Amino acid sequence: MIRLYTSLVAGMVLVGCTGPASDTNSANRMSGANAMWTVDTTPLVVVGDQGAADTNSLLIRDLTFLNADVLAVTDASTQRLLLIDSTGMVAAMGRSGDGPAEFRAIHRVFACPGDTIMTWDTAQRRTSYWTLAGSFVRASTVLHSPGRASEVIGASPDCQSLLFRTWDPASRSPQQATRLRSALVRMDVTGGALDTLMVYGGTLIEPLRGGAAAQFGPVLFASIPVSASMGTRILFGDGERSALQWLDWSGRHTGTLSWTEERQAVQANDVARVTQHRDSLRHLHPDQAKYIPSIESHTIADRLPLYDAVIAGDNGAVWVRHYRLTDDGLNADVDPRPERWRVFDADGSYRGDVDMPRRFSLRAIRGGRAAGTHLDSDDVQSMRMHRIRAR
Repeated sequence: MIRLYTSLVAGMVLVGCTGPASDTNSANRMSGANAMWTVDTTPLVVVGDQGAADTNSLLIRDLTFLNADVLAVTDASTQRLLLIDSTGMVAAMGRSGDGPAEFRAIHRVFACPGDTIMTWDTAQRRTSYWTLAGSFVRASTVLHSPGRASEVIGASPDCQSLLFRTWDPASRSPQQATRLRSALVRMDVTGGALDTLMVYGGTLIEPLRGGAAAQFGPVLFASIPVSASMGTRILFGDGERSALQWLDWSGRHTGTLSWTEERQAVQANDVARVTQHRDSLRHLHPDQAKYIPSIESHTIADRLPLYDAVIAGDNGAVWVRHYRLTDDGLNADVDPRPERWRVFDADGSYRGDVDMPRRFSLRAIRGGRAAGTHLDSDDVQSMRMHRIRAR
Protein backbone atom coordinates (compact mmCIF):
# COMPACT_ATOMS: atom_id res chain seq x y z
CA MET A 1 0.00 0.00 0.00
CA ILE A 2 1.17 3.52 -0.72
CA ARG A 3 1.38 5.33 2.61
CA LEU A 4 0.56 8.70 1.09
CA TYR A 5 -2.88 7.37 0.12
CA THR A 6 -3.99 7.23 3.75
CA SER A 7 -2.53 10.44 5.13
CA LEU A 8 -5.84 12.33 5.15
CA VAL A 9 -9.30 11.23 4.07
CA ALA A 10 -11.54 13.59 2.17
CA GLY A 11 -14.85 14.28 3.81
CA MET A 12 -13.77 12.72 7.05
CA VAL A 13 -16.12 12.66 9.96
CA LEU A 14 -15.16 14.28 13.25
CA VAL A 15 -16.95 13.72 16.51
CA GLY A 16 -16.84 16.31 19.26
CA CYS A 17 -17.17 16.01 23.01
CA THR A 18 -19.19 19.00 24.13
CA GLY A 19 -22.77 20.21 23.83
CA PRO A 20 -24.53 21.31 20.64
CA ALA A 21 -25.14 24.78 19.38
CA SER A 22 -28.42 26.60 19.75
CA ASP A 23 -31.53 25.55 17.82
CA THR A 24 -32.02 29.15 16.75
CA ASN A 25 -31.75 29.61 12.98
CA SER A 26 -29.00 32.05 12.11
CA ALA A 27 -27.55 33.72 9.04
CA ASN A 28 -24.11 35.24 9.52
CA ARG A 29 -22.29 37.58 7.17
CA MET A 30 -18.65 36.92 7.87
CA SER A 31 -16.74 39.81 6.35
CA GLY A 32 -14.60 41.73 8.80
CA ALA A 33 -14.96 39.33 11.74
CA ASN A 34 -11.90 38.55 13.88
CA ALA A 35 -11.01 35.16 15.31
CA MET A 36 -11.39 34.84 19.08
CA TRP A 37 -8.55 32.31 19.39
CA THR A 38 -5.06 31.45 18.18
CA VAL A 39 -3.32 28.06 18.25
CA ASP A 40 0.23 27.74 19.59
CA THR A 41 2.63 26.40 16.97
CA THR A 42 4.68 24.51 19.61
CA PRO A 43 2.79 21.38 20.71
CA LEU A 44 2.06 20.53 24.33
CA VAL A 45 2.26 16.78 23.69
CA VAL A 46 3.74 14.68 20.89
CA VAL A 47 3.18 10.92 20.65
CA GLY A 48 4.43 8.80 17.78
CA ASP A 49 7.39 10.84 16.57
CA GLN A 50 10.45 9.01 15.32
CA GLY A 51 12.20 9.44 18.66
CA ALA A 52 9.65 7.31 20.54
CA ALA A 53 10.25 3.64 19.75
CA ASP A 54 7.10 2.30 21.40
CA THR A 55 4.76 4.54 19.43
CA ASN A 56 6.64 4.92 16.14
CA SER A 57 4.72 4.90 12.83
CA LEU A 58 1.24 5.59 14.15
CA LEU A 59 -1.73 5.20 11.82
CA ILE A 60 -4.42 7.12 13.68
CA ARG A 61 -8.00 6.35 12.69
CA ASP A 62 -9.80 8.33 15.38
CA LEU A 63 -9.24 10.27 18.56
CA THR A 64 -11.47 11.89 21.15
CA PHE A 65 -11.19 13.47 24.57
CA LEU A 66 -12.62 11.16 27.25
CA ASN A 67 -12.54 13.94 29.83
CA ALA A 68 -10.62 17.13 30.49
CA ASP A 69 -7.38 15.21 31.05
CA VAL A 70 -7.32 12.06 28.91
CA LEU A 71 -7.37 11.58 25.14
CA ALA A 72 -8.20 8.23 23.49
CA VAL A 73 -6.55 7.35 20.18
CA THR A 74 -7.13 4.35 17.88
CA ASP A 75 -3.91 3.20 16.21
CA ALA A 76 -4.39 0.91 13.20
CA SER A 77 -0.66 0.22 12.82
CA THR A 78 -0.58 -1.79 16.06
CA GLN A 79 -4.34 -2.41 16.51
CA ARG A 80 -4.31 -0.76 19.92
CA LEU A 81 -6.32 1.79 21.84
CA LEU A 82 -3.98 4.40 23.32
CA LEU A 83 -4.71 6.69 26.27
CA ILE A 84 -2.78 9.96 26.34
CA ASP A 85 -2.60 12.79 28.85
CA SER A 86 -0.40 15.88 29.20
CA THR A 87 2.63 13.70 29.97
CA GLY A 88 2.29 11.48 26.90
CA MET A 89 1.00 7.95 26.43
CA VAL A 90 -0.20 6.45 29.72
CA ALA A 91 -1.87 3.19 28.60
CA ALA A 92 -2.23 0.89 25.58
CA MET A 93 -5.06 -1.64 25.29
CA GLY A 94 -5.72 -4.44 22.86
CA ARG A 95 -3.62 -6.04 20.14
CA SER A 96 -4.03 -7.59 16.71
CA GLY A 97 -6.21 -10.70 16.68
CA ASP A 98 -9.74 -12.06 16.89
CA GLY A 99 -9.99 -12.56 20.64
CA PRO A 100 -12.33 -10.66 22.99
CA ALA A 101 -9.77 -7.93 23.71
CA GLU A 102 -8.21 -7.85 20.25
CA PHE A 103 -8.77 -5.91 17.01
CA ARG A 104 -8.62 -6.60 13.30
CA ALA A 105 -9.39 -3.06 12.12
CA ILE A 106 -9.80 -0.71 15.07
CA HIS A 107 -11.48 2.48 13.92
CA ARG A 108 -13.74 4.65 16.09
CA VAL A 109 -13.61 5.45 19.80
CA PHE A 110 -16.28 7.07 21.99
CA ALA A 111 -16.56 8.27 25.58
CA CYS A 112 -19.41 6.52 27.41
CA PRO A 113 -21.08 7.07 30.81
CA GLY A 114 -19.34 5.77 33.92
CA ASP A 115 -15.77 6.33 32.69
CA THR A 116 -16.24 3.65 30.04
CA ILE A 117 -14.70 3.68 26.56
CA MET A 118 -16.34 2.10 23.49
CA THR A 119 -14.38 1.17 20.36
CA TRP A 120 -15.62 0.05 16.95
CA ASP A 121 -13.80 -2.54 14.80
CA THR A 122 -14.84 -2.34 11.15
CA ALA A 123 -13.55 -5.81 10.20
CA GLN A 124 -15.10 -7.63 13.15
CA ARG A 125 -18.16 -5.33 13.18
CA ARG A 126 -17.77 -5.33 16.92
CA THR A 127 -18.01 -2.84 19.76
CA SER A 128 -15.61 -3.35 22.68
CA TYR A 129 -15.80 -1.70 26.08
CA TRP A 130 -12.89 -0.68 28.30
CA THR A 131 -12.30 1.15 31.56
CA LEU A 132 -10.15 4.24 31.94
CA ALA A 133 -7.78 2.06 33.94
CA GLY A 134 -7.18 -0.03 30.81
CA SER A 135 -9.24 -3.11 31.67
CA PHE A 136 -11.32 -4.93 29.07
CA VAL A 137 -15.02 -5.17 30.02
CA ARG A 138 -16.90 -6.90 27.20
CA ALA A 139 -17.47 -7.05 23.45
CA SER A 140 -20.62 -7.13 21.32
CA THR A 141 -20.84 -8.09 17.63
CA VAL A 142 -23.27 -6.15 15.43
CA LEU A 143 -25.12 -8.80 13.43
CA HIS A 144 -27.04 -6.62 10.98
CA SER A 145 -25.61 -4.42 8.25
CA PRO A 146 -27.06 -0.95 7.59
CA GLY A 147 -26.02 -1.06 3.92
CA ARG A 148 -23.67 -2.50 1.35
CA ALA A 149 -21.21 0.27 2.14
CA SER A 150 -21.26 2.03 5.50
CA GLU A 151 -19.12 3.70 8.14
CA VAL A 152 -19.70 4.56 11.79
CA ILE A 153 -19.74 8.33 12.28
CA GLY A 154 -21.07 8.72 15.81
CA ALA A 155 -22.57 7.24 18.95
CA SER A 156 -25.46 8.27 21.18
CA PRO A 157 -24.58 9.77 24.59
CA ASP A 158 -25.46 6.51 26.36
CA CYS A 159 -23.45 4.48 23.80
CA GLN A 160 -26.50 2.30 23.14
CA SER A 161 -26.78 3.38 19.48
CA LEU A 162 -24.32 3.84 16.64
CA LEU A 163 -24.81 6.32 13.81
CA PHE A 164 -23.84 5.04 10.35
CA ARG A 165 -23.46 6.82 7.07
CA THR A 166 -24.39 4.45 4.24
CA TRP A 167 -24.28 4.68 0.49
CA ASP A 168 -25.63 2.46 -2.27
CA PRO A 169 -25.51 2.91 -6.06
CA ALA A 170 -28.57 4.75 -7.33
CA SER A 171 -27.97 3.50 -10.86
CA ARG A 172 -25.67 1.06 -12.60
CA SER A 173 -25.60 2.99 -15.87
CA PRO A 174 -22.18 4.42 -16.86
CA GLN A 175 -23.59 7.95 -16.95
CA GLN A 176 -24.64 7.71 -13.30
CA ALA A 177 -21.82 5.57 -11.97
CA THR A 178 -20.77 8.32 -9.58
CA ARG A 179 -24.25 8.99 -8.22
CA LEU A 180 -24.99 7.29 -4.91
CA ARG A 181 -28.02 7.14 -2.68
CA SER A 182 -26.92 7.91 0.87
CA ALA A 183 -28.49 7.82 4.30
CA LEU A 184 -27.93 8.30 8.01
CA VAL A 185 -28.84 5.12 9.87
CA ARG A 186 -29.11 4.60 13.63
CA MET A 187 -28.43 1.07 14.91
CA ASP A 188 -29.06 -0.35 18.36
CA VAL A 189 -25.77 -1.79 19.62
CA THR A 190 -27.28 -4.72 21.50
CA GLY A 191 -30.36 -5.71 19.51
CA GLY A 192 -29.20 -4.60 16.07
CA ALA A 193 -32.46 -2.79 15.24
CA LEU A 194 -32.08 -0.35 12.33
CA ASP A 195 -33.73 3.05 11.99
CA THR A 196 -33.02 5.20 8.91
CA LEU A 197 -33.02 8.84 9.98
CA MET A 198 -32.78 10.45 6.54
CA VAL A 199 -31.80 10.00 2.92
CA TYR A 200 -29.78 12.90 1.56
CA GLY A 201 -27.93 14.19 -1.47
CA GLY A 202 -25.85 16.94 -3.03
CA THR A 203 -27.84 20.09 -2.36
CA LEU A 204 -30.91 18.77 -0.56
CA ILE A 205 -31.81 17.16 2.73
CA GLU A 206 -34.92 15.13 2.02
CA PRO A 207 -37.15 12.71 3.94
CA LEU A 208 -36.47 8.98 3.73
CA ARG A 209 -38.64 8.48 0.65
CA GLY A 210 -37.44 11.64 -1.06
CA GLY A 211 -35.14 9.70 -3.38
CA ALA A 212 -32.23 12.09 -2.98
CA ALA A 213 -28.80 11.19 -4.32
CA ALA A 214 -25.28 12.18 -3.26
CA GLN A 215 -22.09 12.38 -5.26
CA PHE A 216 -19.33 9.99 -4.24
CA GLY A 217 -16.81 8.06 -6.28
CA PRO A 218 -14.35 9.27 -8.94
CA VAL A 219 -15.35 12.94 -9.03
CA LEU A 220 -12.50 15.33 -8.34
CA PHE A 221 -13.39 18.09 -5.84
CA ALA A 222 -16.73 16.46 -5.04
CA SER A 223 -18.90 17.69 -2.17
CA ILE A 224 -19.00 14.90 0.41
CA PRO A 225 -21.62 15.28 3.18
CA VAL A 226 -20.22 15.49 6.70
CA SER A 227 -21.85 14.68 10.05
CA ALA A 228 -20.99 14.76 13.72
CA SER A 229 -22.83 13.45 16.75
CA MET A 230 -22.81 16.08 19.48
CA GLY A 231 -24.53 14.97 22.65
CA THR A 232 -28.25 14.47 22.11
CA ARG A 233 -28.18 15.80 18.57
CA ILE A 234 -26.55 15.31 15.18
CA LEU A 235 -25.04 18.02 12.99
CA PHE A 236 -25.21 17.47 9.23
CA GLY A 237 -24.00 19.42 6.20
CA ASP A 238 -23.69 18.68 2.48
CA GLY A 239 -20.67 20.90 1.75
CA GLU A 240 -22.47 22.72 -1.05
CA ARG A 241 -24.64 25.17 0.88
CA SER A 242 -23.39 27.53 3.58
CA ALA A 243 -25.57 25.85 6.18
CA LEU A 244 -25.57 23.01 8.71
CA GLN A 245 -28.66 21.17 9.92
CA TRP A 246 -29.37 20.01 13.48
CA LEU A 247 -31.20 16.70 13.91
CA ASP A 248 -32.19 14.79 17.01
CA TRP A 249 -31.57 11.05 17.33
CA SER A 250 -35.01 10.31 15.89
CA GLY A 251 -34.07 12.15 12.68
CA ARG A 252 -36.27 15.19 13.37
CA HIS A 253 -34.90 18.51 12.12
CA THR A 254 -34.42 20.87 15.08
CA GLY A 255 -32.52 23.85 13.71
CA THR A 256 -30.22 25.40 11.12
CA LEU A 257 -26.87 27.15 11.35
CA SER A 258 -26.29 29.23 8.23
CA TRP A 259 -23.97 31.91 6.93
CA THR A 260 -23.29 33.80 3.67
CA GLU A 261 -20.60 32.38 1.40
CA GLU A 262 -20.24 31.51 -2.30
CA ARG A 263 -18.58 28.41 -3.72
CA GLN A 264 -15.43 29.10 -5.71
CA ALA A 265 -14.92 27.84 -9.26
CA VAL A 266 -12.39 25.06 -9.81
CA GLN A 267 -9.23 26.56 -11.31
CA ALA A 268 -6.60 25.09 -13.60
CA ASN A 269 -4.10 25.27 -10.73
CA ASP A 270 -6.37 23.03 -8.64
CA VAL A 271 -6.30 20.31 -11.28
CA ALA A 272 -2.56 20.83 -11.73
CA ARG A 273 -1.93 20.12 -8.04
CA VAL A 274 -3.73 16.80 -8.29
CA THR A 275 -1.80 15.94 -11.45
CA GLN A 276 1.51 16.75 -9.72
CA HIS A 277 0.51 14.65 -6.74
CA ARG A 278 -0.13 11.61 -8.91
CA ASP A 279 3.03 12.12 -10.93
CA SER A 280 5.06 12.19 -7.70
CA LEU A 281 3.40 8.97 -6.53
CA ARG A 282 4.24 7.23 -9.79
CA HIS A 283 7.85 8.36 -9.42
CA LEU A 284 8.14 7.30 -5.77
CA HIS A 285 6.28 4.00 -6.23
CA PRO A 286 6.84 2.74 -9.80
CA ASP A 287 5.57 -0.72 -8.85
CA GLN A 288 2.20 0.84 -8.01
CA ALA A 289 2.02 3.20 -11.00
CA LYS A 290 -0.49 1.06 -12.90
CA TYR A 291 -2.97 1.43 -10.05
CA ILE A 292 -2.86 5.24 -10.07
CA PRO A 293 -5.61 6.49 -12.41
CA SER A 294 -5.11 9.30 -14.87
CA ILE A 295 -6.87 12.62 -14.40
CA GLU A 296 -8.76 11.97 -17.62
CA SER A 297 -10.53 9.02 -15.96
CA HIS A 298 -12.37 11.37 -13.60
CA THR A 299 -15.20 13.83 -13.81
CA ILE A 300 -14.12 17.25 -12.50
CA ALA A 301 -16.61 19.30 -10.50
CA ASP A 302 -17.32 22.88 -11.62
CA ARG A 303 -17.05 24.40 -8.15
CA LEU A 304 -15.19 23.59 -4.96
CA PRO A 305 -17.12 22.56 -1.84
CA LEU A 306 -17.44 25.11 0.95
CA TYR A 307 -16.33 22.82 3.78
CA ASP A 308 -15.35 19.21 4.41
CA ALA A 309 -15.39 18.61 8.19
CA VAL A 310 -17.20 19.72 11.34
CA ILE A 311 -16.28 19.35 15.00
CA ALA A 312 -17.61 20.46 18.39
CA GLY A 313 -15.55 22.95 20.37
CA ASP A 314 -15.68 24.10 23.98
CA ASN A 315 -18.95 25.43 25.41
CA GLY A 316 -21.06 24.23 22.50
CA ALA A 317 -19.05 26.01 19.80
CA VAL A 318 -19.13 24.58 16.28
CA TRP A 319 -15.93 24.45 14.21
CA VAL A 320 -16.30 24.06 10.41
CA ARG A 321 -13.24 23.36 8.27
CA HIS A 322 -12.78 25.31 5.04
CA TYR A 323 -12.56 22.90 2.12
CA ARG A 324 -9.07 21.57 1.53
CA LEU A 325 -7.92 20.74 -1.98
CA THR A 326 -8.20 16.98 -2.20
CA ASP A 327 -7.31 14.26 -4.67
CA ASP A 328 -10.63 12.43 -4.25
CA GLY A 329 -9.55 9.54 -6.46
CA LEU A 330 -6.77 8.62 -4.01
CA ASN A 331 -8.18 9.99 -0.74
CA ALA A 332 -5.22 12.33 -0.28
CA ASP A 333 -4.93 15.93 0.90
CA VAL A 334 -2.90 17.93 -1.65
CA ASP A 335 -3.50 21.40 -0.22
CA PRO A 336 -0.24 23.14 0.80
CA ARG A 337 -2.00 25.60 3.11
CA PRO A 338 -2.58 25.09 6.84
CA GLU A 339 -6.08 24.04 7.86
CA ARG A 340 -8.45 26.95 8.45
CA TRP A 341 -11.53 26.51 10.62
CA ARG A 342 -14.60 28.74 10.81
CA VAL A 343 -15.89 29.05 14.39
CA PHE A 344 -19.45 29.69 15.60
CA ASP A 345 -20.61 30.21 19.18
CA ALA A 346 -23.31 28.04 20.73
CA ASP A 347 -25.89 30.65 19.73
CA GLY A 348 -24.80 30.52 16.08
CA SER A 349 -22.78 33.76 16.09
CA TYR A 350 -19.77 33.72 13.82
CA ARG A 351 -16.51 34.36 15.73
CA GLY A 352 -13.93 34.25 12.96
CA ASP A 353 -11.48 31.87 11.33
CA VAL A 354 -8.67 30.02 13.12
CA ASP A 355 -5.57 28.65 11.37
CA MET A 356 -3.90 25.44 12.53
CA PRO A 357 -0.13 24.82 12.58
CA ARG A 358 1.26 23.56 9.27
CA ARG A 359 0.76 19.87 8.45
CA PHE A 360 -1.50 19.51 11.50
CA SER A 361 -5.04 18.18 11.09
CA LEU A 362 -7.46 19.04 13.90
CA ARG A 363 -9.55 16.11 15.18
CA ALA A 364 -10.83 17.07 18.67
CA ILE A 365 -11.08 20.05 21.04
CA ARG A 366 -11.46 20.08 24.81
CA GLY A 367 -10.51 22.49 27.59
CA GLY A 368 -8.64 24.91 25.35
CA ARG A 369 -6.59 22.14 23.70
CA ALA A 370 -6.58 21.06 20.06
CA ALA A 371 -5.67 17.42 19.39
CA GLY A 372 -4.99 15.94 15.99
CA THR A 373 -2.52 14.34 13.62
CA HIS A 374 0.71 15.74 12.24
CA LEU A 375 2.74 14.64 9.23
CA ASP A 376 6.48 15.29 9.17
CA SER A 377 8.55 15.88 6.03
CA ASP A 378 8.66 12.12 5.41
CA ASP A 379 4.88 11.82 5.89
CA VAL A 380 5.35 9.96 9.17
CA GLN A 381 2.27 10.50 11.33
CA SER A 382 2.20 11.49 15.00
CA MET A 383 -0.43 12.68 17.48
CA ARG A 384 -0.03 16.25 18.69
CA MET A 385 -1.86 18.42 21.15
CA HIS A 386 -1.71 22.24 20.93
CA ARG A 387 -2.92 24.97 23.24
CA ILE A 388 -5.77 27.19 22.00
CA ARG A 389 -5.50 30.71 23.40
CA ALA A 390 -8.09 33.46 23.55
CA ARG A 391 -7.06 36.74 21.99
